[in-house]
Amino acid sequence: MATTTEMHLPSSAKDRAPSNRFNYRGMHRYLIALPASKPGSFFNERDILLGVLDALREASWNQHFDVYAYSFLPDVLTLIVRGKQDTSDMKQFLATFRQASSERMEARLGHPLWKKKYTERVLRKSEDTKNVAREIFQGPVRAGLAPSAAEYEFQGSFVTNVSKTVSEPAVPAWKAKKRPFITQQKKAWGHGRPHDRQRRPSGGKRT
Repeated sequence: MATTTEMHLPSSAKDRAPSNRFNYRGMHRYLIALPASKPGSFFNERDILLGVLDALREASWNQHFDVYAYSFLPDVLTLIVRGKQDTSDMKQFLATFRQASSERMEARLGHPLWKKKYTERVLRKSEDTKNVAREIFQGPVRAGLAPSAAEYEFQGSFVTNVSKTVSEPAVPAWKAKKRPFITQQKKAWGHGRPHDRQRRPSGGKRT
């Protein structure tokens, strides 16, 4: 995976000033890691996890985002999300979700739920969403938290089935980049069809 860029939520009008940089709006896919404000096992507690998931579900619905994958490790939440409309704003979606989930949990925890900074990156067109999700779902297994991705209860998806995702074979990079058959044939034919080309009898001259 490519290196993520550290970001923070805008806190003033100055932070929201327009720029020529990527505006995080549209039907893009994002890989996001949200660390908890303090080290600990916050996301191993069911009531905290359910509260955070409720806030995530509400924010994704209101801000028009699909949550393709979520995975809670003890002190970090990893997400794959995708905008559903041209106006879907990833930063607004995260701001809404983080604020709502933190407000729900702050009274119990005694401090904010999230760190101010998080990491994110836009997935490239060549990256298969299922392959990236499969890698995320294997995180708890690598951390020794579950014997298999399907058995880890603190991860899932709002749009697909985790067990199906982890059991399907990965899409090879060469296959994902392979051009459609008709595109290859057009190049071989010189961007035309075989019967459009003037044929010459074998061993004879064209008349």
